[in-house]
Amino acid sequence: MVDVRVPTTDGRLLILPRYTQPEKDHQMLLHELHLQLPAQPPPRILQQEIESVVEGANL
Repeated sequence: MVDVRVPTTDGRLLILPRYTQPEKDHQMLLHELHLQLPAQPPPRILQQEIESVVEGANL
């Protein structure tokens, strides 16, 4: 799982947790095992100061 963090212009932080998509061979294996990946979780928006997050990023 990957968390995509996007600062907004109004000082909030949008967090999009995402599962990576399987490649073709992994999709075939999941299908043969009758397994499904979980649904993508909903985004979260945090009401907090993001300066520390932005300062920590190497932009």
